[in-house]
Amino acid sequence: GTAKNSAEAVRWFQKAAQAGNTSAMVELGGMYILGDGIPVSNELAFQWFQKAADRGNAAGMNDLASMYEQGLGVRPDLEKARALYRKSANLGNAEALRALERMGRGK
Repeated sequence: GTAKNSAEAVRWFQKAAQAGNTSAMVELGGMYILGDGIPVSNELAFQWFQKAADRGNAAGMNDLASMYEQGLGVRPDLEKARALYRKSANLGNAEALRALERMGRGK
């Protein structure tokens, strides 16, 4: 019912993330990656994905793994990427399972 306002969305995701909402942490990380309503910052995206992953969020683990795989905001580390993809896939994240298969280690 309203027009898209990315800057306002960022504000609300920040509040929710700071309150411990892991889904908001993942959304906020994604907004930092894309520069959607906020300046691009791979480092801040990495930090939010790490916080979500540390709290058991499968999407956060998947996004963090992708950053390790691509070397965004962190040195590339394929072993860490695989380990995080595995954890995420074990929690039911289909995207992580596809990433493992793409990397050649589907199990």
